[in-house]
Amino acid sequence: QNQQSQSSTTSTQTASKESVQMLFGEGEYLQVWSNSKNSWLDGHVLKAFPENCRSEGFAVPAGTLKVTFGTGTVKWIMPGQA
Repeated sequence: QNQQSQSSTTSTQTASKESVQMLFGEGEYLQVWSNSKNSWLDGHVLKAFPENCRSEGFAVPAGTLKVTFGTGTVKWIMPGQA
């Protein structure tokens, strides 16, 4: 029974280290959709998160981008939104 508990824990830890191929890297330029302006704006990637992690106190899923655009607006682009 102990072995089952250990293997479950290991698989959970492995899943939390999931790594994904990123479409954009840090410093790359891209266009970001602005809901308030109802248009695409030029921006760039501040941080790319290829693995599940914590950032600024939040759980961040693998594949997330932190981008900036306009006059310094920051937006988090979740996996599947890019």
